[in-house]
Formats: sequence, C-alpha cells, structure tokens
Amino acid sequence: QPRDSKQRVSIAQRLNDFFRRRPALDELEKKGIVRNEPVFGSTLRQICAHERSDAPRFLSRCIEAIEGHGLETEGIYRLGGNAATVQKLRLLVDQTEDYDLTTGWDIFVLTSALKTFLRELREPLIPSATFQLITEHYQSSAKPSAKRESIRQVLRTLPPAHYNTLRLLFHHLTRVVQCSERNQMSSQNVALMMGPNLVWPASGDADGGLCLTSNLMFQNQVVEYILLETEFLFTD
Repeated sequence: QPRDSKQRVSIAQRLNDFFRRRPALDELEKKGIVRNEPVFGSTLRQICAHERSDAPRFLSRCIEAIEGHGLETEGIYRLGGNAATVQKLRLLVDQTEDYDLTTGWDIFVLTSALKTFLRELREPLIPSATFQLITEHYQSSAKPSAKRESIRQVLRTLPPAHYNTLRLLFHHLTRVVQCSERNQMSSQNVALMMGPNLVWPASGDADGGLCLTSNLMFQNQVVEYILLETEFLFTD
C-alpha cells in the first residue's frame, strides 16, 4: 500500500510539472502557433487585415499547391475530396499559420477545401449588389468592348480584399481551363462548379434576394464571361 501511494504521488507530481511547463494558450496565440481568429467562416476583410495580406494566405497556398501538381487532374473542381480529410485540413488552417499544402494533400481535398472556404465566407466573394450590376451590363445591348469596360469598372468598386481575392482566383481558374483537354474542365464546367461558391443572396434582404434569384439563371453565364475575360477585366 505505501508503495502504491508513493507511485500515485509521483505520477500526480509529474502531471503537475507537465501542465506547469505547458505554454499558456495566449502565449501560443502570440507566437502564431495557435490562432483565435478562424479563416473558415470569417470575412475577407477580417482575414486580410489580420494577415496584412492582399488576399487570404490559405487561398494563395492552396492555389500554389494545386497548380504545382494538379492542374491536369481529370475532374478538378468537379469531383469532391474525402470529407473527413477536408475537415482535417480546415481545422489545421484555422488553428495554425504554420502549414504546408504542397505535399501530402490529395488534389480533390485541396479543391474541396478551397470551395468550402469561399462558400462559408460571411460575405460572398462577389456581393449580391455587385453581381446584379455585372449581370445588368452583361445583358445589355452595348457593344462588346463597352460591355467589357463597364464590367471592369464595376469590379473595381469592390473592396480591395474582395477584388484582389477575385483576381487571384480567376487567374488560377483560367489556368485550369487552359488544361481542359486533360482535366476535362471547360470554362463552362468551371463556371458551373464555382458559381454557387462566389455569390448568393444577401441575408435579411428580401428584395435583394429576389433580384439575385432572378439573376441566378445567368449566374453560370456571367461567371464564365468573367473567366473568359479575366485578362482584360483584371488589368490595372
């Protein structure tokens, strides 16, 4: 009995020593090891302000990894990745800034995580009011050159975090389309897969929601148009 008692005391002492040596959560946050500001489910402005970046680092790193070894993968952005692994990646990104996406991650997991990130933003990448204006210009009978210029000017009214993120994403998507002979993802297919992740009705805005709903039939066409005109639309 005395021996068992001493062992219990020894174990308890070691546990106490371990927890005393363990860094406090706020200390880990200061060092950037653990983050209290999630990436998923936030806003682009909050993310970019916190990171002091033009576009979210997660998006930049994800695109870099996809373009490094996955652009020619058949069904890219159409086929989904393993849900549990996508969730694992999401938790990793939300908890630390020190992560590497260039090795060890399945392409479909990366593309699914990228779409999830966009879909879970508290504000859509293309705000509903902006999308409505773009759609109106897209449907207008103006000359193609005037239409392009009008849409470019509308895009320039976006907040910097939205504009820079949209530009980064669409330049990436054009590179996906350039590999369509191998990946089977035409501009139309990419627009179909990405459209719902880029724009949705404003919550609590019944009229805006109705306007956007009426425009959703044009959603894929408008997204494809932006994709095909990316070089011009995002030229400063």
